[in-house]
Amino acid sequence: MTRTPEIGWIPQGRGQEMALACPVREILLDGNRGGGKSEVLLMKFLRHVGRYGMAWRGIVFRREYKHLDDLVTKSKRLFGRLRVKAKWLNSKSDYKWVFPDGEELLFRTMKDPEDYWAYHGHEYPFIAWDELTSWPDDACYERMRSCNRCSVPGVPRFYLSTCNPFGPGHSWVRHRFVDPAPAGHIIRDRDGNERVRIRLDLRENRALMEADPEYLRTLQRIGNDALRKAWLEGDWNIVVGGYLQGIWDERHHVIEPFEIPDDWPRWRAMDWGFAAPYSVGWYTVDPDSGVIYRYRELYGYGGKPNIGTRESPEEVARKILQLEKREREAGIRFINNPADSALWMALGTKERGKEISPASLFLEAGVAWTPAKKGAGSRVAGAHVVLQRLKSYTFAVFSTCEHWLRTVPVLMPDPDNWEDVDPEQEAHAWDETRYSLVSRHRTWRVDEEKDDGPAPGTFDWLISEAWREDEKPRSPYRLR
Repeated sequence: MTRTPEIGWIPQGRGQEMALACPVREILLDGNRGGGKSEVLLMKFLRHVGRYGMAWRGIVFRREYKHLDDLVTKSKRLFGRLRVKAKWLNSKSDYKWVFPDGEELLFRTMKDPEDYWAYHGHEYPFIAWDELTSWPDDACYERMRSCNRCSVPGVPRFYLSTCNPFGPGHSWVRHRFVDPAPAGHIIRDRDGNERVRIRLDLRENRALMEADPEYLRTLQRIGNDALRKAWLEGDWNIVVGGYLQGIWDERHHVIEPFEIPDDWPRWRAMDWGFAAPYSVGWYTVDPDSGVIYRYRELYGYGGKPNIGTRESPEEVARKILQLEKREREAGIRFINNPADSALWMALGTKERGKEISPASLFLEAGVAWTPAKKGAGSRVAGAHVVLQRLKSYTFAVFSTCEHWLRTVPVLMPDPDNWEDVDPEQEAHAWDETRYSLVSRHRTWRVDEEKDDGPAPGTFDWLISEAWREDEKPRSPYRLR
């Protein structure tokens, strides 16, 4: 009886075939769970082993060492099935595969941009980022691009990443790969550089579906809608585990602009930034309902997530006054305008014996600010005020506030303090909103008849599912 030879690995479906054959240098592999992204990453490197000798070097990054273990285990299993003649070096200083002709595949971590200097001057024609959305911004990603090179002619170069559509880096990864074009379409920047996103689908992964036919049904039975959409559909329009999950509802918290009555109180708030974005938001409150609206924004967006415009206080002040011109001509005043207390930090220069600060430069240009309330626990306390407003539907954002809507709904919690947002993210609009709502915060109490869950005012109560989907949204609060 002739024995059928065992096949170590073959591409599973069109997505994996496209990823392996794709000649584009910068590639993102996304999609649902079980699509085989990690195996494709390893095979993309392996298919060039034996062609270029020691010139073919690869490095795979995760943000923390403990997250490398799963990928290393997959590589051992895959290379074993393929009977790859390579040696695994397990010491922390090595942690790499070495192949007979001198090729190497290293597994490393990079948590902060400063970690780049351990690789400065190195050549890696193959660089991969596993779970790219675990990095809160693109600083590490951009720095390592200088190492994606090879001095030997003819050696291909790849800058490959894998991810699911959630994590602290959701916003910048989506901005770079998802928003510009559909999956499978090449994106070209102004310099002619190309990048592409390729979706891998569990349903095409025949090997997994045959080995575990219940896996798809397991994902379909997930009760959390957002989690199911992320893991089953690879949906970038949701954020699993986001800080506002279960609270943010675009149907009720985003409204189309309307003409604001001149007698409604108005104010603005700001989170200052120079190298990072500044965020200025304008607010008003309906005196009858108590609902606060963020109706306008000015955001120092430098063309990339979390990169500022490096504008001076005088330049920003001129823009603010221009945006407020019609209102000021109508006699509308902006009173009690909170801003980040860093605005009052001295710049190290003096004029007529007085310290110069960004706040003083704003004031000279005709824009006055007041220091936002800060102190021990103020970040968490302020976050609770925002959550309280969102949960009670007494805060809404105009649909024209582009950067607020781009950054705030996708914020992730701080892994060291789940009652706050992760400070490493692009949270400038969030901080500005926190300053604004805290400045107008008053004591609240909850109608007793609504107290049918966790204790009112506690964090558990704020994030609980207090209203059914089919109920008409209404505030359970009233001002004392």
